[in-house]
Amino acid sequence: MIKKFAGKFKLISSGRELIIPSVFFTSDAKRHMSINLETGLWQCFKSGEKGNFIHLYALLESISYKAAYRKFLVDEFFAEQEFKTVKEDYQKGQASEEIDPEFKNNFRLVEAHRDGDELNSLATLFLIDRGIYGYGKFYYAVSGLYKGRLIIPYQTNDRVYFFQARSLVGQYPKYLNFRGMKSSSILYPFDYDSTKPLYICEGALDAMSLQICGLNATTTISCHVSRAQLDQLRYYNGSLVVAYDNDKAGNDGLRSFEILRRKARLPSVYYCFPPAGCKDWNESFIKSKESTLLASSRLNKFNLLEWDTTKELDTLDQ
Repeated sequence: MIKKFAGKFKLISSGRELIIPSVFFTSDAKRHMSINLETGLWQCFKSGEKGNFIHLYALLESISYKAAYRKFLVDEFFAEQEFKTVKEDYQKGQASEEIDPEFKNNFRLVEAHRDGDELNSLATLFLIDRGIYGYGKFYYAVSGLYKGRLIIPYQTNDRVYFFQARSLVGQYPKYLNFRGMKSSSILYPFDYDSTKPLYICEGALDAMSLQICGLNATTTISCHVSRAQLDQLRYYNGSLVVAYDNDKAGNDGLRSFEILRRKARLPSVYYCFPPAGCKDWNESFIKSKESTLLASSRLNKFNLLEWDTTKELDTLDQ
C-alpha cells in the first residue's frame, strides 16, 4: 500500500493520519486525501468520496470489494511489512503485535490424547462441553499474556488474522482479544460469496454453532456493531440477520445496530433470537440442533417504531 505513494505521502497526528494525493485525480500535488491508520476510514476532500480501507484497496487494485476483503484481511495484513515499518517509525514502538510468534512460542494445539497436560485437558473438556470439539483447530496458551486461556482463531485461507483468548482457569476478564488489531474492525470468518442469510452473533462460539448447523454466521465480538464492521457487511449479497443474545444487552445491541444501520444507509435488517430458555445460540445448539434451526428461521424485519410501541423487549421470553 505505502509503496504506491512512495515519496508522495506524509504522516500527521503522531502517525495516525496518512495524507496522500487523491486517487480520483491524475494530479493532486496538495494531497487532498486522508486515511486514518487506526480506523481505516478515508476521505477525499476534493471529490467528496469516502469509505473504508478495503474499499480503497479495491479501487487501487481494480478488483471487487469481495476480493479485496479476502485479500486484505489475510494476505496484506501479514505481507505488507513496509506499512508496519512506517507505523513503527511514527508510533514509537506501539505498532501491531504479530500473531505468528504467539502461536510459535506460547500456544499449543488442543489434542484429545496428551497425558499430564492440565491446560490441554481443560481446553478439551471446554470444547466438548460447548459441542464444538472437532470442528476446526483450537489452541491454548502455556505462557505469555494469554497464559491459561483457550485460543479461538479467526482463520481464512489457512491463515490466522485474529484470535480471542477465553479463560480456562477463572481469569478476569473472561475474554481477551488479540491486541494486534482492533476487535471493532474484525468479523468472524464467514462465506462472503453466499447469498443466504448471514446471522450476526455476539460471540465466536455462537457463530461456530450456527455454522455447524449449516447456516452462514459471523460475530461482531460483542453486542455492539461498529461502523467499520458495517462497512464490511455492506456488500454482502444476502440478508443480514441480527442474532444477538436473548437478554437486555442483546436487545440493546439490536437497537444500536438498527440505528447505526440507518445512519450508514444499509438495507433493512432482520432479527431473531435463540429459543426461550436459552441465553445464546451456543446454549441452544448444545440442547437441540433442531430447535436452533427452528428459532433461526423465525425472522422478523426490524422496525424501530414498531419495536417501541409493541414493547417487544418485555415479551421476548413469553
